[in-house]
Amino acid sequence: MKLSAKVACALYMLVARHLPSLAGDGGAISSRVRLFLLKRWAFEEVGRHVTIGDGVFFSGNMSIKCSDNVGFSEGCRIYGGGGISIGEHVMFAPFTLLITSNHRYVSQFIKESHHVEWKPIVIKDDVWIGERAIILPGVTIGRGAIVGAGAVVTKDIPDFAVVAGNPAKVIKSRFEANASNSAAVSGMERLGE
Repeated sequence: MKLSAKVACALYMLVARHLPSLAGDGGAISSRVRLFLLKRWAFEEVGRHVTIGDGVFFSGNMSIKCSDNVGFSEGCRIYGGGGISIGEHVMFAPFTLLITSNHRYVSQFIKESHHVEWKPIVIKDDVWIGERAIILPGVTIGRGAIVGAGAVVTKDIPDFAVVAGNPAKVIKSRFEANASNSAAVSGMERLGE
C-alpha cells in the first residue's frame, strides 16, 4: 500500500468516520470528506452522488467499485479485500455487513485451518439492502432486488426478487413475470435514464 493510501486510511479511521451523520448538521460535508479519503485508499472506482454515513468501516486496498447514486447508511461494515462491485442506485440501510473472505477448513484442527479464501460480491443496479443484512462471500445480488432487514444472504439472488430470513430465501418477486420488463423500463424512465 502506498504511503498516501496509508495516510488516507488512517485519517478515515481516526477522524472522518466519526464526523457528524448524514442527517445532522454538516452531514453532507462529512460525507464528502469521507469519500475524498476513500477514493485514495479503498475505492478502485467511484461514481457520482455517493454518500457515506458516520461510523461506516471499510477494508480492502483499492478493491471496491462503486457506481453512481449509492448510499451507505451509518454503521455499515464493508470488508472488501476479495473485491466488491456495486451498481447504480443502491441503498445500504444502517449496519449492513458485506464480507468477501472466509476461512477454509483444511484440517480437523482449528489452529491448522487458518487458510483464507476470497470471493467477490456483486450488487447490480437498483438494489435495496435492509438494516443489519449480511452479504457473504461470492454472492451476486440481481438487479432490482430487495434484501430484507436481518437477512443472511448465502446464495445468489435473482433480479427483482425480495428475500428475507436466515439463510435468505426468495419470498416474492417485485413484479409479475410478464410485467417485469415493462415495470423495470417505466422505473428507469422515472429515474430519467
